Amino acid sequence: LVLALAVIGGVGAAADEPAARDALARGQQATTPTSAAGDHAADHHAGDHTGDASTVPGAHAHGETDVMYADLPAALAAQVDIVKAYVERYPTAADAARDGWIKATLSLNGIGAHYLKGGPTGFLGDYEFDPAAPNVLLFDGEGPDAKIAGASFILSDPDPEGFVTDLDVWHAHVGVCFDVAQGVVIGEIDGHDDSTISFTTQDCLDRGALAFPIADLKMIHLWVGPDYIDDGPVFAHDHPKLYDGVKAADLESPGT
Repeated sequence: LVLALAVIGGVGAAADEPAARDALARGQQATTPTSAAGDHAADHHAGDHTGDASTVPGAHAHGETDVMYADLPAALAAQVDIVKAYVERYPTAADAARDGWIKATLSLNGIGAHYLKGGPTGFLGDYEFDPAAPNVLLFDGEGPDAKIAGASFILSDPDPEGFVTDLDVWHAHVGVCFDVAQGVVIGEIDGHDDSTISFTTQDCLDRGALAFPIADLKMIHLWVGPDYIDDGPVFAHDHPKLYDGVKAADLESPGT
């Protein structure tokens, strides 16, 4: 993992790529949930503060809630408005880039392009929850004119307290697939059954990409961009207006 991060941080330092790939290949089990510890991550959307998503009003079978921004309880709305005000500082990806945000993923189907201050290495940062400082900005396309769709938080806390109430259902990913040539994450590793952005570890490696685990991180999306806030559940994993994004099937052939 350390070697993988060295490659990601350098975005393709040729001398380190084979060593990193070998190290990741030897540790492939780390990206595959084989025990109870991996069960939560394998569900992709599973889990709320109580560990039972069925106890959350409006919860879907996979865990997330369908609460709309207009229906948020007052205390939660106040916190979400802090995030909303933050993302409105960055109307486009170009605005974010000027302030040091770096594109870390393709514009992925359902979830958009992720920008982090550390680029792809930011996925493995050790963060504390602060509504006024989201870790990730989400944009609705690939280029500098892509519009802000929302924000995301990444925490290493296994049971994030996060926002007030139990409406903020956090999720986890087994791992991500990092394309060295493009310098971005192109999908997840071993996603849930209906994931459109999922690669197996071997598929990722066969593409000449790097697979690394992030199952110990919890994440949540907030769709609070001006053109997105009223068109889908605020805490949904996917946003319905982003289903034109890149799918794993679009990248089946190595090198595409």
